[in-house]
Amino acid sequence: MLDKMKDLGNSLLGNFGLSLDNFKAEKDATTGSYSIHFVDEKKRSTTGDEDDEDDEN
Repeated sequence: MLDKMKDLGNSLLGNFGLSLDNFKAEKDATTGSYSIHFVDEKKRSTTGDEDDEDDEN
């Protein structure tokens, strides 16, 4: 059931070039509430590679 819900979310977000994997939920231990953060894995890995190339030049 959860897989079908995730597939539905990914199909909707896919129209915007996103995925549910781009969002991470973190629980606050003091309040018990959750914070949702956007994580752009593509930019993180690409930026790291580009920075290394710039340092060599």
